[in-house]
Amino acid sequence: MSKRKIYFHIGFGKTGSSSLQSYLSFNSIHQTNKQEKLLYCCFDRDGRVFYGDEVSKMAKLSPLKYVASAPDIAELPDISVAKQELDKLFSQGFTPVFSQEDWGRRAGYFKTSNFFEQLDVVVHAIAYIRPQVEWFNSAWWQWFAWDGNFKKPEDVIAAWGYNFMLWGHQLSLWKRLPGVENVSVRLHPSDITEDFLHLLGVNEEVERANVEKVNVSLSPTLIKLLKKYPTLRQAHSADVDSILSKFIKFEGKTPWVIDAELASKIVASTNADNLKLLDMLDPPSRIIMVGDLRWWDAAHYKARKLWEEEDFQLKEEELSSIIEQVIPALINLGRNTPEFW
Repeated sequence: MSKRKIYFHIGFGKTGSSSLQSYLSFNSIHQTNKQEKLLYCCFDRDGRVFYGDEVSKMAKLSPLKYVASAPDIAELPDISVAKQELDKLFSQGFTPVFSQEDWGRRAGYFKTSNFFEQLDVVVHAIAYIRPQVEWFNSAWWQWFAWDGNFKKPEDVIAAWGYNFMLWGHQLSLWKRLPGVENVSVRLHPSDITEDFLHLLGVNEEVERANVEKVNVSLSPTLIKLLKKYPTLRQAHSADVDSILSKFIKFEGKTPWVIDAELASKIVASTNADNLKLLDMLDPPSRIIMVGDLRWWDAAHYKARKLWEEEDFQLKEEELSSIIEQVIPALINLGRNTPEFW
């Protein structure tokens, strides 16, 4: 008997993963060829597998409007619970689909635990990548800017080097993992949900409910507010961004903080690894990546307006606008939430 197959979306972060997970949390997915009965599933931190209405209810109650698997699932000392629950799903003819943007960097944990062999599955892994310089600017505002260990982007590189953004190296580890039969590497598309569904053979005419973008890049005004009141935001509390954006209108493009020198260092330090990535792409994507200067030429970023410290000062009129929006929102919330009283 052939082994059971699962799809594993393994990242990377800041490539639209949250929007994809939001879609999967609320929508059934069906292949046009009917060869696989797909089911979006999540591992919780105890190894339990949940899916269907339970996922949708959890996502609806979450400020982030999605549910993803626990990132450290491969570190569990005992995954017998997960094995038993997957056995039930396979017996019903389902092909599980899992997603966690941080798995791309955790191949070593999956190897050490023999995770996929223990589950008796074969894996089709899927990863999305984008040019490292732009990715790092987005990642700075998602995580590092709110970590007290880092005052500027250069501090992250000084502490960690460049390994954490070498997509080719990390994906090559996945390709060698026991149980992984295929790794699909995709360039970050304008619509990750559409691309992901197409890759799985899902009907592109499927109703697109709950496809609003979530966990999007932070706007300048929101960043100024969070920097002025630093206790509001930590490295892994993106729900704060979503909650505030529910009540306050924030606009504008995320500030650019990667200077020319750092951009040059990133491009030079990732060049060899990016050449490896080319061999992991399908021919049309390879052509696109070769011609995309964002991967290869730091001069591409010279025209970006670099934000200085004074640019992050929250102006009086910006704070007044926030207050004018927040007070009515709080009043309305109090009037419509009886349990407050």
